[in-house]
Amino acid sequence: MDSKVVIIVLNYNGKHLLNNCLISLKNQSYKNFQTWLLDNASRDKSVSYVIKKYPWVKIIKNKKNDGTAKASNVAAQKTKSKYIIFISNDIRLDKNCLKHLVKTLDDNKQVGICTSKLLRIKKDKKTKKYLIDNLGGDLDIYGFGWPRKALEINRLKSRLENIFFSYGGCFIIRRNLFNKLGGYDPKYFTLGDDIDLSWRVRLLGYQIAVNSSAFVYHKISATLKTAFPRSQKRYWSERNCLRTLLKNYETKSLLLILPKYFVLEAMEIGFWLLLQKRPKIALAIIRSFLWNLFNFSNTLKQRAKIQKMRIINDKEIIKIMLKKSLKLTKYKLFLNS
Repeated sequence: MDSKVVIIVLNYNGKHLLNNCLISLKNQSYKNFQTWLLDNASRDKSVSYVIKKYPWVKIIKNKKNDGTAKASNVAAQKTKSKYIIFISNDIRLDKNCLKHLVKTLDDNKQVGICTSKLLRIKKDKKTKKYLIDNLGGDLDIYGFGWPRKALEINRLKSRLENIFFSYGGCFIIRRNLFNKLGGYDPKYFTLGDDIDLSWRVRLLGYQIAVNSSAFVYHKISATLKTAFPRSQKRYWSERNCLRTLLKNYETKSLLLILPKYFVLEAMEIGFWLLLQKRPKIALAIIRSFLWNLFNFSNTLKQRAKIQKMRIINDKEIIKIMLKKSLKLTKYKLFLNS
């Protein structure tokens, strides 16, 4: 008999992280789930370690690193369940986290995705309190995401709250919805794939929620930080952001937003090139434009599918977006500091 929930843990050279993650899954108060490890061609003997220490974990081993987007799709296709929970290997779950995530979807039929509250894995040295990593994310009209309540002291009471998107660290999604959308966009590799998925869920009329009763501890970018240089991460982030806008906005919205978007991008290129003397990051942004140009035909095909499927118009979507540029706000804070 299939479990109600399948847990998919994404791993890339994360042997040192997996122990805390899998122990916290084993100790969950909710028990009706199976755990699958999607190993993205790790080279640190993660698979043999898990086989020996956690024989109850089922393993899918990729021959090459497919990134978070394509790998998540592969794992979802090879499993069966009513709900899917995606977890990064740098996550440690509170013992009641799964119980609260599952109950949220059981009780709220219009919630398509529910994310957990992410806390920093270590207490803040000054306050001696846990700080919030994110409570889901807000999105501006230019596709730039911002972690809600980031770095605030964790004093939040338990509640269900509407957000624009869920980060990929630990969230639950209805499998029938995931399948209908075709899962993640495999072109993304990583970074921004979670924003795109959440946006498309919203276009089908579902809500994205965060349940602060379901919380986890997060070692931020523990794998991504060391695996790739900053310029490569900026390249993925920028190219995926533009593709997300091109696919998900209605035509009239694109005509209004894209000119301002490209002005902001030009300003950012100048910032890194002239002020920061970081030509590799400036070049990464330019490369992201070229990638979208070369892949424009594929983007148009995906856009046609999304626009045909959508039932929510941009007037409703933009209502819950931030109208100012979060990227510009971030750079102002950077310069002031």
